[in-house]
Formats: sequence, C-alpha cells, structure tokens
Amino acid sequence: MKFFILGIITAVAVLVAAGMVAIYSGVYNVAADKPHTAIETWILRTAMTNSVKARTGAMTPPSDFGAENRIHEGFHLFDEMCVQCHGAPGKKPGEVGMGLSPHPPELSRVVTRWNTAQLMWIVKHGIIATGMPAFGRTHTDEQLWNLLSFVQKLPQLTPEQYEALDGSSVQGHGQHDQQHDDQHDHQRNR
Repeated sequence: MKFFILGIITAVAVLVAAGMVAIYSGVYNVAADKPHTAIETWILRTAMTNSVKARTGAMTPPSDFGAENRIHEGFHLFDEMCVQCHGAPGKKPGEVGMGLSPHPPELSRVVTRWNTAQLMWIVKHGIIATGMPAFGRTHTDEQLWNLLSFVQKLPQLTPEQYEALDGSSVQGHGQHDQQHDDQHDHQRNR
C-alpha cells in the first residue's frame, strides 16, 4: 500500500514538473495562425460547451422576444457588432474575424445548437481566449435580447433578405446610431 501511494505521488509530481517545463520553456506555440490539434480542439470545445450549459441558469427572454421592433433593433446591433467577425448571409467576415483563432463560427449555421438562454450567456459574458467579447459590459440586457431576436432569424435569411434589411435601414440608421450611443453611454456610466 505504501508503494502504491508513493507511486501516485511520484506520478503527480512528474506530471506537474512536465507541465512547468512546457509552460516556462515556451515549447507550446501560442501563435494565432497555428491551428489547434484535434485534442486541443476537443478539450476547448467540450470545456466551453459544458461551462456555458452549467452557468446559464434560468434566464428567460422577455415576453415580446422575437417582436418585429426587437428584430429590427437587433439587426442594427448585429450589423454593427457581429458582422466583422461572424459574417452574415452574403457577407464574409472582415479582416479581424478572418485573423481570429479559433475562427468565429458562421452564426446562421450554429445558432440552433444553443437555446436562447445559452446564447444570452455567451453574448453577455463572452468566451475567454476566443475573441468573443463580453457585451454585457457595454450593452444593456435589453439590447442583448434585441440582438438575439435577430440572431435567431439568421438561419432563415437569404443574402438578398439580409441586404434588403441593410438597405432599408440606411434612412433611419443615423437615428438608431444616436439612440445606441446614448444607451451605450448610459451602460458605461453605471
């Protein structure tokens, strides 16, 4: 029994020492242009998925979630905050999104993998070491619910429909920008 415990302690010590050598030697390449290995991808994706599910709790969308006014406001927020990294129907991500690792997902393809509360948690708190910001620091819950009202419509939108939304918003966009700036300033001053 004594040798068994000594063996476990030795094994743990060797693993800790190997980890410290890897950390302090710089052997692990942290470059964003180096893709993760399959095991790293599995570990990170599994940890992220389970972390989000464990922390979501009982977030409930507002009763008017999905209303046209929320979708319209959400479109403006999406176009302003999300397209650069995630792209949109008919729009590729911008330079920042293309340079991130892991690559931000195309939301129209992955939004159905999460329930509404999980999406709210992700948007509000962000995902560490992915480039996904914590928008809860800069936006109200009301704004984030609006954003999600639109995001959940993405799988049904064609590039032409997205472009039509973009074109129809040009007239009222200045007014929206001022409202967004006012709400953004209010959130920051809390």
